[in-house]
Amino acid sequence: FFAGIRKNGKRFALMGFFFGIVYLLIHLLIYFSNLDEAINAYLKAASIGISYAVLFLLFCVYGVLGPLETTYEGGVLRNFAIALRISLANLYKGVWIFLLCALPFALFEFIGNVYLAFGVFIVCAAFYFGFACLLCVLYSNHLFDIAFNRRQYASAYRKGLVGEGDVSFPPKKK
Repeated sequence: FFAGIRKNGKRFALMGFFFGIVYLLIHLLIYFSNLDEAINAYLKAASIGISYAVLFLLFCVYGVLGPLETTYEGGVLRNFAIALRISLANLYKGVWIFLLCALPFALFEFIGNVYLAFGVFIVCAAFYFGFACLLCVLYSNHLFDIAFNRRQYASAYRKGLVGEGDVSFPPKKK
């Protein structure tokens, strides 16, 4: 456990820092757009919506980047480019998984009452964050199986799936 933290801690801290900077910029955009009354309400709503869409896309990329960093070797920028390419190419399949993972964050973001938001955060910290990480890891491993293992590690391709090469389950008879 500690060897994994020592090996990947700096990269995850860098990822968290970058995500935090983007999150801060989005909140600054919202704050400053609310201060200026001259901006059209539709333009404000569109800019806020686009900002949250960019944040969600970054969340999708990070959902793939985290397991990529711990599973495969490569530099930070190279892994980010691979995660960006994989997650955006498969966004139509994974959007529901990432929406499910991001749901508590969205609840936390849009709850106006501080005490209720804190309660949601405590419940999510106790129960949901681990589930969301598991969903991201399982989906990312599925994507890695398709993207890498089929060509580079043919012996590991679809290994362990029921009826697809797993030795504990015999193939279905037709």
